[in-house]
Amino acid sequence: MSVSSPAPPVSRARGNGAAPAPVRVGAGRRKRLPWLALAVVLVVGGGLLVGLLVQSAGDRSTVLAAARAVAPGQVLTAADLRVVDVGVDGEAALVPASSRASVVGQVAVVGIPEGALLSPGQLAPDGGVEPGSVVVGALLGPGELPVPTLRPGDVVELVAVSGGQGAERESLGTGSVFSTAPGTQTGSVFVSLVVDDAIAGEVADVAAQQRLRLLLLPAEQGTG
Repeated sequence: MSVSSPAPPVSRARGNGAAPAPVRVGAGRRKRLPWLALAVVLVVGGGLLVGLLVQSAGDRSTVLAAARAVAPGQVLTAADLRVVDVGVDGEAALVPASSRASVVGQVAVVGIPEGALLSPGQLAPDGGVEPGSVVVGALLGPGELPVPTLRPGDVVELVAVSGGQGAERESLGTGSVFSTAPGTQTGSVFVSLVVDDAIAGEVADVAAQQRLRLLLLPAEQGTG
């Protein structure tokens, strides 16, 4: 029995008898491709980010905000306003800082919290008050209102009281409700009243002394 040895591998020699050169695989190039793609993404993304920042900076504007809380019916003064720089949405309706001079002297038709941006709908040149009338504010506590909820336009009698139960009462005249807002004390309500200019000073003094009471009247009685 004869044993044959495996034949040695046959090498393919070049024509000059030299051994074939090893084949090199371009692994390095394949490894560099993901890094190149990442670099392209970063460059493009950076350009977009710069564009957005430039656009955002271009949309910023200086507008007016409330420097302190403003009550309904209050006439705005320069001390009530401050200028802020904000990014403005194209749909936002705000009051530009350049209108500051014209805003001073206007009347707030709603309560404006401190720091709130002003909008044209919050202001009116005269607040809808007719000539010869002014707006007076009064902070009324629980039990000092004729009804739990007063509405703008309600006609009320203005009464000055002195003392506690059974105190003397003096009618100061009539007025109408301009607006209402929650007061600074629990259960209190800040009521803005439209009154004749002739009694405005007395009404304001009585309100400051917390002696003002309101009586709800039929609307047809009007103001006087």
